[in-house]
Amino acid sequence: MPLDALKRITSTIHEAFDVDSAAEISLEANPGDIDAQRAAALRDIGFNRVSIGIQSFDDGLLLMLGRKHDAKTAVAAIHNFRNGGFNSINLDLMFGLPNQTLQQWEASLDKALELDTDHISLYGLTIEPNTPLEAFVERGDLPEPDADLAADMYLMACERLEAAGYLHYEISNWCKPEKLARHNLIYWRSGEYLGAGPGAHSYVGGQRFENMKSPRQYVQALQSAPEPTSVTDAVAAMREIGVVGSGGPDSNAQQSADFLMMGLRLSEGISAREISNRFDVDFSAKFPNEISQLKLNGLLESAGDRYWVPHDKWLVGNEVFSQFVELE
Repeated sequence: MPLDALKRITSTIHEAFDVDSAAEISLEANPGDIDAQRAAALRDIGFNRVSIGIQSFDDGLLLMLGRKHDAKTAVAAIHNFRNGGFNSINLDLMFGLPNQTLQQWEASLDKALELDTDHISLYGLTIEPNTPLEAFVERGDLPEPDADLAADMYLMACERLEAAGYLHYEISNWCKPEKLARHNLIYWRSGEYLGAGPGAHSYVGGQRFENMKSPRQYVQALQSAPEPTSVTDAVAAMREIGVVGSGGPDSNAQQSADFLMMGLRLSEGISAREISNRFDVDFSAKFPNEISQLKLNGLLESAGDRYWVPHDKWLVGNEVFSQFVELE
């Protein structure tokens, strides 16, 4: 996106909202799109955190993934952001890739640590339908991902990053102290957020909704929208003209289930008191058998009103989350 467009967006946000002077203003970037001049310009616009889609520091794996950058370009992008004044940098890395070895994964982790990365997000590969990767696997050009090897890679990351002093504060995320991703914490704690732009998602007033995907239709629709006086009014108006999807508020059961599933991804876990206050649900009374069995199997721990999944059981976190989802 052109720099002047990004500047107009951030300026409009500051005009429309009372933005905290210490707000985290985060940006996603591909390594190949960043030079020193652009990185410095982005910092001048007001961005202070960046998440870079590195995926791997191995050129062969990057080629297999169809990425446009190589490891040298990735390292240069990180230095450009650092020299441009960014003091909060996240790297995305992927494990469990076809033909990826434990040694290659270890080398990528070592490189991330060598670069003094502030925040690291690690994602296991999932082969999505109708993607080139799915076609390669089906044709036999690439092997099926090895789940056992992927688990070994995850455990290696846990050990290496913990030894380096990183906080493992969410299943897939590690950071230096005080460098937690504040925008992601909003999602994991089921806080409200407003998404602007085509295809953007929001959670406002107990409603989750998605904007229409077509940029052209989105712009045309908004040109006829009335001037809103509040976020709630804006959502209602945009729903009326089709900018956001139809439907009413999520059910209380759906909202509480989302809260549980997202919150249990965090090392801090969830608060039974907060569940009661927000959703009028008595957590221990509603799920006594599930809680008892999970504790017996070492998959859930508690103290006071807090419940959490032990770090060494995060690999099977979905087994815990599924116990608190009610099928309507």
